[in-house]
Amino acid sequence: MLTAGQVLPPASSPLDWWRARSTDPAGWRVLQGNDPALWASDGNSSPKFRTPRAASLFEGYAETSRIDAHAFTVRGALAIGGLSEAWGAGVACLGPEDLAGTVLSAEALAPHYQHLAEHIGVSGADDDLGAYFGAMPGLQSPRPLGPAAAALHEGYSRARVAFSKAGVMLGRGRNAVLTRPKDGRGGCRECAMCLWGCGENAIYVASQELQWLRARPNFRLMAGLIATALRRDDDGWSVEARDQSTGAISRHSAPRVLLAAGALGTARLVRATLGLQGAPGPLLSNPTAAFALWLPRLLGAQQPRSAFALAQLSLMVSGPLGMADAAFANIFQVSGLPASELIGRLPLSLPSGRRLMQTLMPGMLVGNLFLPGALSRHSLTLEASGELTLSGGFSPALGKRLADARRRIGGAMLRAGALLLPGGFVAAEAGSDLHYAGTVPMRVSPVPGESDAQGEVAGLQGVYVVDGAALPSLPAKAHTFTIMANARRIASSLV
Repeated sequence: MLTAGQVLPPASSPLDWWRARSTDPAGWRVLQGNDPALWASDGNSSPKFRTPRAASLFEGYAETSRIDAHAFTVRGALAIGGLSEAWGAGVACLGPEDLAGTVLSAEALAPHYQHLAEHIGVSGADDDLGAYFGAMPGLQSPRPLGPAAAALHEGYSRARVAFSKAGVMLGRGRNAVLTRPKDGRGGCRECAMCLWGCGENAIYVASQELQWLRARPNFRLMAGLIATALRRDDDGWSVEARDQSTGAISRHSAPRVLLAAGALGTARLVRATLGLQGAPGPLLSNPTAAFALWLPRLLGAQQPRSAFALAQLSLMVSGPLGMADAAFANIFQVSGLPASELIGRLPLSLPSGRRLMQTLMPGMLVGNLFLPGALSRHSLTLEASGELTLSGGFSPALGKRLADARRRIGGAMLRAGALLLPGGFVAAEAGSDLHYAGTVPMRVSPVPGESDAQGEVAGLQGVYVVDGAALPSLPAKAHTFTIMANARRIASSLV
């Protein structure tokens, strides 16, 4: 395994959120690190990207990868475990409706979804969203809902018919998070420090596989190396890599190469090897928007001092084709978020905003809405200079889809006793979702720059794409679990 990254330090503290922000004199260093500007406004990006751990994870990615982006937000991770070190841990299976018309089938992925669900540990409930998320054996019970999430869930139970008429379904979040110990990992203790790294290892991250891999005699890890070129040799392929520390170039030979350098890094290597410089290629991501809800019944209530800070609830908003092109959202308690994330977005002075938010926060929920990648209109081009140029854009239909989702979510939530706050539905910049995919897509009859049903790149026999670059479509539901299942499917076929 060649990887550009190093192993990140473990989660920084066993503190819980309340102690870190309220009673521990050094708690601010855990939350903010040594950079007082870390939590300054950063457009509409998710706060999970601005913790000290995430900031170090993303630092220097675009520069090191020589990426020039236009109207597109670029983030990547040069660390072992990659973006899983800062992911939202949401998991879902793609069904037949999600993969219709593609070379990838839900039937082929099913045994790998099942294996992974048992292997990594998934918590959630088999409720109204159960069919949407897909069957997962050994599902652990989710953590109890926080007060605001519980009130919304109760309101949904009363207004289920109205939600159904609006084409909206709500249920418990489905997360790669243990709620009871498993394989040496602890269960969630509701410390609300999820965004800072889980000290119990309850949140699954890919680097947890290293202990198992290192125990195998045929495994060798070479870290700190950036793959710069693929070249044919007598026995198959050699990978040219640059040491990040010394700049030294090394070469590593193998009969077959499995590429998992992220959708952007994998596309660069494939296009460079095929000589596709100057020719635009595809790039998918999920258009996204943030929204805020408030439940008046919790006005002035006490803010809970413990919480699970990842998705407590999720919702699905059917699209023009029903579930096949639905929008999807995760909903979070605001416990575990700096109040500045919310106060800074109010059209009030800082003191007034602080007083108002102190009253509102116990009844607030925030959500991230994702729409299908088919509504994105991005492209990437490998220039002759070696620079990777990205251009972001959206389908003309996106505005209408966002307006429709806002209207239907707002109407349904009102029936459940929640208000969509004025100005609380904001579209984000292209690429800010980090759901990059489809840059070397699997096709029935692939042409250069595409791959076949087994991930083998057309024109590069023995080179297989096993990351998000291979996905032929990008529904709104979380895609990481499918990347994992597809990688396992391809690797199993090679074995």
